Amino acid sequence: MKTAATTPSPLTCCIDHLVVLAASLDEGVQWCESMLGITPGPGGEHALMGTHNRLFTVASPAFPAAYFEIIAIHSGAPCDRPAGAKRWFDMDDRELQRHLSKTGPQLAHFVASTTRAEGGVRALARLGLDQGRVAARLAHDGTRFAELENHRAGGRPAAFLRHAADLDPVG
Repeated sequence: MKTAATTPSPLTCCIDHLVVLAASLDEGVQWCESMLGITPGPGGEHALMGTHNRLFTVASPAFPAAYFEIIAIHSGAPCDRPAGAKRWFDMDDRELQRHLSKTGPQLAHFVASTTRAEGGVRALARLGLDQGRVAARLAHDGTRFAELENHRAGGRPAAFLRHAADLDPVG
């Protein structure tokens, strides 16, 4: 019989942000203005991935920190990725880039925040979604978090879990 001390807390997570991929950031901003009627606010550059983004809030009482991200490869910008490492959301995939160039930006992903990233990976695996392994990362603003290394599973967007409470993503 398990005691309260050994029973893990229930896995909880919430929407962190929604991700739209675009062939270029300018195209993504134009898409947002025409489709949603708003101009996204400033974002940032991600030197590790060679990407940049624009953001706006979609917060609600249920998801008080949720936001919307439009992200694109930052052509010509330095990219500090280790050799062989892929960009977030499989952005290096040539077929995906051709699709974005042909059809325009698309809602491609969501990011969920949890304090138990490993538990989230196991829960998704039980649903048949291979999420890869959890790895520690340092965000461009210096925030430490853990994230999944595999952001697509079997050619489809995969759930992506961030863990920012601490860097012990076991759970």
